[in-house]
Amino acid sequence: MPRVAYVASFFLSRIDVLLDPKLGKMAGEGGTRAETAKKLVGRIAIASAKVAYQIFKEVFEGAGFAVRGLEAEGDHLIVSLDGLVISSECKRQERLKIPEWWRQAATDAPPGSVPVLTFRQSRGEMLSVVRTADLVRLVSR
Repeated sequence: MPRVAYVASFFLSRIDVLLDPKLGKMAGEGGTRAETAKKLVGRIAIASAKVAYQIFKEVFEGAGFAVRGLEAEGDHLIVSLDGLVISSECKRQERLKIPEWWRQAATDAPPGSVPVLTFRQSRGEMLSVVRTADLVRLVSR
């Protein structure tokens, strides 16, 4: 049976929401850091995502996974191991909308891949939804 990889996501908007006021204050104070602070407002989250993606690629590709599909594609992951491609749509919300999320996962999955919907509520267990036929394929590998 192939190894199972854990997927984590983070909310980029929360980074800018936290840092933009601090950067705005620095920009308003003037001095040598003011211009740099102005340029960074609204940009830290994207820069963080780019660094996180590079680290992710190094870790997963180093473990033998082929990684693709994350460049500006949103909140999903596509990995390939021994020819099996898994497309995972990740959600973290309090109100569950599993049928709606499943349609998105299945629609966004590349042809021939196994769509997986992974979700959790706050302080809840991470759960996944997969087609029964695909589950049988995954377990029998």
